[in-house]
Amino acid sequence: MTSGLTTAGWAGAYLALGWCPIPVLTRDKRPGWDGRPQPAWQALRVERAEIPRYFAPDTNIGVNLGEPSNGLADVDLDCPEAIELADLFLPETWTFGRTGKQRSHRLYLAPGTVTEQLHDPETKGMLVELRGTPASNVGRNLGGSQTVFPRSVHKDSGEPIDWADDSDAAERPRELDAPELQRRVRQLAVSALIVRYSGPAGLAGFLDERVWPALPPQVEAAIREWCGLRVQLPRRKPARRGAGGGWIAEINGRSPSAVAEAAGLAIRERAGKLTAECPACESLLRSSRGRDRRGAINLRESGSWHCFLCGAGGDAAALVAFAAIGRKPTGAEDWHRVREFAVARGLSAPRGRP
Repeated sequence: MTSGLTTAGWAGAYLALGWCPIPVLTRDKRPGWDGRPQPAWQALRVERAEIPRYFAPDTNIGVNLGEPSNGLADVDLDCPEAIELADLFLPETWTFGRTGKQRSHRLYLAPGTVTEQLHDPETKGMLVELRGTPASNVGRNLGGSQTVFPRSVHKDSGEPIDWADDSDAAERPRELDAPELQRRVRQLAVSALIVRYSGPAGLAGFLDERVWPALPPQVEAAIREWCGLRVQLPRRKPARRGAGGGWIAEINGRSPSAVAEAAGLAIRERAGKLTAECPACESLLRSSRGRDRRGAINLRESGSWHCFLCGAGGDAAALVAFAAIGRKPTGAEDWHRVREFAVARGLSAPRGRP
């Protein structure tokens, strides 16, 4: 995409693509013009000659997705797991995001796409949102699902929203049938939930062997509902070396509190539940009053954990990995470092390189 355009310039560029640009309040995500929110924004169709009136230099800009934009759909990746797994399920296309969540929006030309929100049933947080035309507006040419587009400024972080570097590799976003796009988005949401509550090893077993991992009942119910529409999960790429070794099963067989304690994490008891310091965000995230909020991990009896501050999570082995290297392992060398950390902490017997 062309860089250096003003807000009005971007509005003209989106209009030329056959999309429906919408003025958005400055550093906000609410559609509006003349300095105030406008509840009737769904019916607005800005003509080229009207662009200067609606799009001032300091305002944000959005696009009314679905029918008003000739079937343009946006896959909004709301959680870290979905962003990390997206390339496995979603084909390459135009992408954009902000500095803290790069490539978190993927655009497809998929006429007939109906808006769908897929939540974590435990935390109620959004996993993935497929934005097209809301079901109540299908056939009315109103759209109603709006995304803030480049080059706007994110409401909370103040970061610029911009295109990924490779978004100009194609002349326009990828074309995809609406049912196929919905199927892929549900696959992604299923996989994100499994990684969150059962770790990479749980997802590998689910994709390769169709083995159900141990999951909280509500999570399993949601996954079964999403898979109930005959979703055919793709075959996973060959597992990374060390992703399923016996030493990992040894760690996952221990209680979460014992693993957290051995990993050197501060454990606390809150309302009868054990919590621990998050090894991913540590003490970097604090409350607005400056209080230490490192007790962000709920140590579940099922053996899984999830940080409600930064979104990291997984099984006990993932907890050890974050404690050892501060992130998820991405190769054999990372797994070797995690193994050495586990051996040094008495969580695994020294049986050689994973």
